[in-house]
Amino acid sequence: MKLVEWNCHIGFNDTKKQYISTLNADIYIIAECLESDFSGLFKFVKYQSFYTDKLENDYGIAICSNTYRIERLPTLKDYRFVVPFKVSNGIKEFIIFAIWTKIKGKYQTYTEQIWNALNDPQYAKLLEGNIIITGDFNTGNYWNKDYQSQNIPSHQQIVDELNEHGIKSAYHVFNNCEQGNEHDSTLHFMYKTDAKNQFHIDYCFYSSNFVVNNVVLENVKEWSINKYSDHSPLIIDFGIDRIQENLNA
Repeated sequence: MKLVEWNCHIGFNDTKKQYISTLNADIYIIAECLESDFSGLFKFVKYQSFYTDKLENDYGIAICSNTYRIERLPTLKDYRFVVPFKVSNGIKEFIIFAIWTKIKGKYQTYTEQIWNALNDPQYAKLLEGNIIITGDFNTGNYWNKDYQSQNIPSHQQIVDELNEHGIKSAYHVFNNCEQGNEHDSTLHFMYKTDAKNQFHIDYCFYSSNFVVNNVVLENVKEWSINKYSDHSPLIIDFGIDRIQENLNA
């Protein structure tokens, strides 16, 4: 099962659609897009779902697939955006949390959005099953001093919380590296190519019944030069044989 996660940066136009479709993924998760972007999206895509709370504008997060049915589960609007979907191919069923964090008021930082969502009872119970949590977190260990000075949950606390549930980062497991020591950036902020504007802030976490066969980051420099997005697509090839068949899926 091939999954692509991407913040497409201010809309998902035809050029972006054409390029991303060449990745031939089973599931696409696209952040910072409009619902209208998905009108007639990819002729081969049968299933799609879009979510936005329209608090600031109409941009939101979408998930689409040709092979997996998609159902958005009850969504807690307090956390922007941490959105659960039930995904099924008729045999296997699992949960995907699609993430694109947005600051909501001065008391809700990026890490607080994720931390509070994961610890909300409605969402916390979903962490015990087969689950993927992926998207633009806007967090990383680069900002540990800021988290500490603001007395808010850190990125590492979020990682540790997920690890306690047996949920790990695909990129970091596959590349055998620690958080904050990534070999690749996922963001060249506003297309800037200097080192101080490069960050690894997009992640894909997975529970133990998934097997990570491959992880690829599209060349973020190429994407930023072509102005597709200042984020690079994160591409993960999962094995799902260990996920128990659900006859009711």
